[in-house]
Amino acid sequence: MGIGILIIFLAVAMRLGSKIRDLRLQEQEAIQKEEQLQKQIDAEEERTKQLQEEKKRVNTDEFIEEMARDRLGLIYPGEMLFKEEGK
Repeated sequence: MGIGILIIFLAVAMRLGSKIRDLRLQEQEAIQKEEQLQKQIDAEEERTKQLQEEKKRVNTDEFIEEMARDRLGLIYPGEMLFKEEGK
């Protein structure tokens, strides 16, 4: 009877050991995923910061004037516009 109990105990211990190993692997995977997600969050926060700075710049008179000159070819009264050939 003692050997039977010992065999059952060893089987339960092996099963628990297997479960513990599986849980540790899951924990390591979760930690890696968390680190990856944190890197993505950091990158998105940096991108948001850049976009906010760009938004501030876009709302300035200087930017609006630059776009009007470069993209629309607008000039102030009395100014002359010179263009290079081939452009």
